[in-house]
Amino acid sequence: MSEILQRVRECDDPEEKKRIVEEYNRRRSEIETDSVQGTSEDEESSSIYDARNDVEWIIKRASNYGLHFLFCFDQGRDFINLRLDENAFRHKILFPMSKDESISIMGSRKANEIGDGTCVYSNGKDSFLRSDLIFIVVFLAMAGRLMPATA
Repeated sequence: MSEILQRVRECDDPEEKKRIVEEYNRRRSEIETDSVQGTSEDEESSSIYDARNDVEWIIKRASNYGLHFLFCFDQGRDFINLRLDENAFRHKILFPMSKDESISIMGSRKANEIGDGTCVYSNGKDSFLRSDLIFIVVFLAMAGRLMPATA
């Protein structure tokens, strides 16, 4: 739209200005007509793409190719709002959070019952309470999730 207005402003001939505006209106009318009569394929391309299924697919299969992800959230609610399948995340480390958040993420309220400086680690089957943060660093390093810094 701004491109058309600029062309109209720069043009000195009133007839040319009129032609530019009419051409713009005609193209807009064609686009609106096409969108009303458009196929479902056009509707899909104009809607917002939901990539959650693709992200879950990548998360579930990437470790087979040596790719590992570490997601950090300030609040459990942030993870819940992603609406990703919690089962896609096999290893979980949870710090103290509300009972509802703990149940939504881990399936138990263990993360609600722990104090500061303690975390709950789950490998997908079992849950363990840990109070030493070195455990987290060692676990991530052994799992290949921490890479040494290189210059």
